[in-house]
Amino acid sequence: MSRDHHSWGRFSKGSWKQVRVLTDVLNENGEVTSTSKVETTSQIIDRLGDTFALEIDVKTIVGERAFESPTQKVKREYQGKGKITISAPIDRATLEISGTMIQVEIREVTLVTKNERRVSQIHYSPDLAPFIFKRSTKAYDAENKLRYETNMSVEEFGIAHKVVGETHRVAMIKTVHEQNGTNRITEELFSEKVPGGVISHTSTDIDQKTKRVTKRSKLEIIDFAVGNNGGKRKENKEGKPGKPKAKPESDNESGSE
Repeated sequence: MSRDHHSWGRFSKGSWKQVRVLTDVLNENGEVTSTSKVETTSQIIDRLGDTFALEIDVKTIVGERAFESPTQKVKREYQGKGKITISAPIDRATLEISGTMIQVEIREVTLVTKNERRVSQIHYSPDLAPFIFKRSTKAYDAENKLRYETNMSVEEFGIAHKVVGETHRVAMIKTVHEQNGTNRITEELFSEKVPGGVISHTSTDIDQKTKRVTKRSKLEIIDFAVGNNGGKRKENKEGKPGKPKAKPESDNESGSE
């Protein structure tokens, strides 16, 4: 709803996070045919108005070989690209999650771009992270055909979890994404104290016809820091410990978070 509700937007310039994702691809017999490991470091290098910019470094490891991609500088808008419409509250509700009573507003959000119209109903709290506690989304193409459907909900709230040696109160979020004959089921842990929010997740792709698992992945956080805090450290490109330094913003809008 605002910059302060965005998982990156509420953090200051210089904040960063490093994560590792392990991905297995499985064949029809359930055997792993390939495994990859990707380490990604994302850092806020600029904030201006309704936009922010990230610098992203990616290293992919396949077998014994490592591949480093060129550094990307990516601009993002807090509410996404396109024309967005957020309704006034159409109802209010009380959710009980992990023994906590959470007051939410139910709103409808529509995002229209050149090639897509995305309609969501959200259960929203302006005060408690992760702020959206339920979301049902349907996306339609330019011909008004359904492209995908996504349903997410916060399953646990306020549970204690260790994050890089610190104890955080986190939320466990489950998301089911249906697209092109595949169901992707993701369970993630979210901490409002970490840039980008997500500190771990497991994701499984299931073929809707055969019900078999075709892909699975696991994300874990390696390190993070808020602002120019030097209390947490990472390996820089020269292999020496030290936090990354912010660099000037680029106009390049390609790439992903």
